[in-house]
Amino acid sequence: MKKLRLQCKELYIAWLTRFNDRLDSMTVSQTSCAVVCMMIAFALCFAASLPWRLILPSVLWKTASLVALSLSIYTGYRYGSSHWGELLSFIRRSGRRSAFTNPQTFHASDKLLDTNVIIDGRIFDAVSTGFIEGALVIPQFVLQELRKLADSNDPMRSASGKRGIDNMANAQDNDGVSILIDDSMMELSDTMTNDADVLLLKLAKERGGSVVTNDTNLIQSAQIVGVRVLIVNDLLNALRPSLSAGDERSIQIVREGREAGQGVGYLDDGTIVFVENAKQYIGETVRAVVARIHHTTTGRIAFARLR
Repeated sequence: MKKLRLQCKELYIAWLTRFNDRLDSMTVSQTSCAVVCMMIAFALCFAASLPWRLILPSVLWKTASLVALSLSIYTGYRYGSSHWGELLSFIRRSGRRSAFTNPQTFHASDKLLDTNVIIDGRIFDAVSTGFIEGALVIPQFVLQELRKLADSNDPMRSASGKRGIDNMANAQDNDGVSILIDDSMMELSDTMTNDADVLLLKLAKERGGSVVTNDTNLIQSAQIVGVRVLIVNDLLNALRPSLSAGDERSIQIVREGREAGQGVGYLDDGTIVFVENAKQYIGETVRAVVARIHHTTTGRIAFARLR
């Protein structure tokens, strides 16, 4: 009996530890949804158990009610913590026009977002300025992928998924951003041969619209199948202040470069600058002359020399 009590105590401590770790990893929104679902499940179960009080003996009714209420609370917690993104989106859409759509075709100006660009979040800010037209279409299978990331045991992946869901939820509160949730092709998303990128290209190919992404592999695949692709980094690069060989800039040297004596700094727009013979000036601001510029899919890199 003593051994059994010890085992039960160990199981209880292990469960309590896992529950505490789970709570620590949950966001405020996720916790709130879990609590609300627990309360709703408890109320429904309690209301459903009242008629049985007239039929069952008092002891049996109390025991069955306790078990049923415990299971309902746990079910509410699991559902709320796992589907909090959908619940928040549904609540935010209450009283507004339906954000779900399943049209035969998309408008040419509509933009289909992939997981990568939702997590990045800058596309929502760009659309809210009014310079970019059309609705932002988020397929259900992309939301499904975000939820899987948010529920991942990997802290980095989980943080990315939660950030993406938060970005989308915040954008839905912005009247300057039109978001449509497309629920087509969900039957294909459960198959092992179709990932979100493949389904996104298939959706854009069949029903029009442009794919918005920063994913290099998705960009190449879209170009191969003939789907118009918009790259957020290209938009940001186009809006950066002009920089050309011969320009002189003040640059704070923050670290050592790979080459001997090389220092590394950044311009105000985030452009990385490698400065020759600037290693000795780490922590200081120097004047440097741009020698050449190299453009990449992730931005531009400048090489400079001290004035």
